[in-house]
Amino acid sequence: MSNFDIDAYLANRVDADNKLVQLQQASARKIADLEAKRAHNAKIEEDNKQSLVNTLGVNPDGFTGGLVNLGAATAAGFSDSLDPTVHTDYSGNKTSSIQRRVGDVGISALKSAIAVPEMAVGLASLVSGGAAGKYLEEAGFRPEEAKAFLDSLRTHEQKAASQKVGGAEGFWNTLGEIADNPSVVPHALVESLFPMLAGGLAGRGLAALGAGVRGAAAAGEGLTMAGSAAEQIRQNTDDGRLSFKQSLAAAGTGLLGAGVARLSGAASTRMGLGDIDQAIVEGSLGAPQRGLLTRTVGSSFMEGGEETTQSAGEQVLQNVALDKELTEGVGNASAMGLVTGLAMGTPMALAKGVGEVAEKANEKKILRNVVDEAIKTGDLSSLIDPDSPTYAPSRAIGALIGNTQAAKTP
Repeated sequence: MSNFDIDAYLANRVDADNKLVQLQQASARKIADLEAKRAHNAKIEEDNKQSLVNTLGVNPDGFTGGLVNLGAATAAGFSDSLDPTVHTDYSGNKTSSIQRRVGDVGISALKSAIAVPEMAVGLASLVSGGAAGKYLEEAGFRPEEAKAFLDSLRTHEQKAASQKVGGAEGFWNTLGEIADNPSVVPHALVESLFPMLAGGLAGRGLAALGAGVRGAAAAGEGLTMAGSAAEQIRQNTDDGRLSFKQSLAAAGTGLLGAGVARLSGAASTRMGLGDIDQAIVEGSLGAPQRGLLTRTVGSSFMEGGEETTQSAGEQVLQNVALDKELTEGVGNASAMGLVTGLAMGTPMALAKGVGEVAEKANEKKILRNVVDEAIKTGDLSSLIDPDSPTYAPSRAIGALIGNTQAAKTP
């Protein structure tokens, strides 16, 4: 008879008991997941009964139902985004409703609006060594805190995306994070909207004083960049003021931004692509000189190159002002500038296309009215005068024939 190994027996028994416990735990988790899924589906069914789609009797899975849901989500988006609660799926993962995700866009718009007075204060600080900004900060004007508070109201998905992209180091790593978290791009566009409009209005004022459109547009953008840089630098100083070096760095940011914008605008105009800053100053998108595809690709790359250069230069000068490593954050800023610029050029090109269609339709309407009037009166001067905007000799012949026939008709 072989010897009985008590240690081996006990080890095998303990191992078997552990496996049994693990099996029981796995079964309990599976049952809990199934119960959570059942409750989740029941909640969805109940929510659907109370939804606008169900009230209207529309198929929620159809095209019309999708439009109704999207419209309701957009209308309720911003107010719902202020609610800190989130939904959970049946597996227990937190997910935000479409209303809250739409509300994130409203938060970005508010941050964009806050950036305008922040920029104006920055310009005042630039010429006062930071005294204006510090005085207003002590009086309660704290745009940095306001924007941080708004960021805290974002959905957790958007917070995570922003943190991943903002924390990326280097140009290529940042591009990779942007590819994984593309939602940061439209938010960056929205946040740049009001400062861009403010720069355009400043440029329009300069143009009214006699400056050329290109120079005025570039100067307007430079002013916004200088003011924004001055306030960002001041907010990161220990005494809340600006030294001469820091003021010089902020002014340099504006000069660099204006110079790049001037060169980029001139190149875009020369290539028939148009420039968004000049369009704001002029109050018109202008007449497109290229096809839609050429405008879209060309405008995207021009804006991308402009934003990349400006973002990199702005980050370098801020590093100089705050005594940081010269290249710190430059790759990240450059990548974000590139992607934002590429995205910004597309709607600009499409808008010019829409403007072209509307302008041609209006021209046809005006010409049709002139022809109708010529048929009635026999006056062809507007159609045969080469200096007339409705010069159309071929239409004049038709109008003359029509007038002759009308005269013969009793």
